[in-house]
Amino acid sequence: MEQDLFLKRKRLPIMFVALFLVYSSFYGTLSIYTPSGAIKALKEIFIVLLTTYVLLDFVRTKDKVIKEERYFIFVLLLSLMVIGAVGMLGNNSIISYVYGVKITLIPIASIFIGIYITKYNIDLVKIFAWIYTFIIIGWIIQDILGLETLMNLGFQYGVNVKNFNDELRLPSLVGTPDAYAFLLSILGIFLEVKMKNHKKMKLIIKITTLLFLVLATIRSALTLWLVFQIASYIQKISLEKTKRKYIYVSLICFSLAAIPLLWTFVLQGSELTGTHSLEDRFSHWFLNLAPIYTGQGIIGNGLGAVGSASKSLATLGFRSGSYVVDNQYFAIYEQVGIVGFFVMLLLLLIIIKSILANKYNNGIDILPLVIATLFSSCFTNILELYPFNIALFVIIGSSMSPYKTKSYFLSQKRFVKRGFK
Repeated sequence: MEQDLFLKRKRLPIMFVALFLVYSSFYGTLSIYTPSGAIKALKEIFIVLLTTYVLLDFVRTKDKVIKEERYFIFVLLLSLMVIGAVGMLGNNSIISYVYGVKITLIPIASIFIGIYITKYNIDLVKIFAWIYTFIIIGWIIQDILGLETLMNLGFQYGVNVKNFNDELRLPSLVGTPDAYAFLLSILGIFLEVKMKNHKKMKLIIKITTLLFLVLATIRSALTLWLVFQIASYIQKISLEKTKRKYIYVSLICFSLAAIPLLWTFVLQGSELTGTHSLEDRFSHWFLNLAPIYTGQGIIGNGLGAVGSASKSLATLGFRSGSYVVDNQYFAIYEQVGIVGFFVMLLLLLIIIKSILANKYNNGIDILPLVIATLFSSCFTNILELYPFNIALFVIIGSSMSPYKTKSYFLSQKRFVKRGFK
């Protein structure tokens, strides 16, 4: 009887979770053909309703697994909402605040969905593998169609399709080139981690991800992937026995020695290694930061004052200008001040502590992804980039949860028989 209740409780949510993840990944393309604001708000409504259901499920089943961590995360998110509201009173508008909440804070609540996924053993690998496959196929089809055909189909140049010198930056099914590249990067990373016992498939995923990230020409997404590889490799060295450590350290030294040759004969002069955008960021980063001892420095200008929310509002005509910042740390500071910054830091510490304490679900192997995200946050508002942020926090939530899960997708006989061991 208890098992029947468990399965009944699982069956309906598994469809909603899968639908939510697929919808969030392909929303960008749907929004091209659905200009209605109500349709565009559906993704936030979706995640709020799903998160509410998940939290109620935890209460109803009296779930005590990482109960304190879940409680603290919920309280910290509420704290950020309050701090952002206080900062808004003197410097911002209600509309900016609402957009700030929906773009910055609501995606973080996906952590609870990630925990729920492991609780009921929902096969996240299968869902993400299908999304990964479809966005790559979508990119290939768009590359074959070309710019003119895409424009005739309703894609907007400069938004959905862009140019990088003579190369097209395509959105695949995600909606924008940046969103596609970052989603490809994180899905490739997640599948790599889960394929650790299927070495051939892991290598295929690694090569495929790198190839299409280079073709996407979004350097920040490629940097995220590369930093993950480096952090993952260093972590592997630290966990190996002494004899193997010397071998891995030697490989690192060899790789470092090869960098000057690679730079001289391959990368030098390439636009992928250009520093113009980085120099532009340095030129304005510190100009708008309020002193830490002022009111704006303590509690910020309110959620939505800068970052992706301000850009969206400027596009919709609700404000005359926008400031994207291109640095997640500064964007947090300008919105919620030093107080909110420390709240976010506390949230990060809770996440890291839970991941390190988790012996299941490749928890420790996700830590390099957290490190790569922290590094990439120096150069882009990565936590405000949809649907990357949804995927990130779902993965983090599933890695925090100590429920022991099994991917039926990876354990299927046909998968193993094909040699993907």
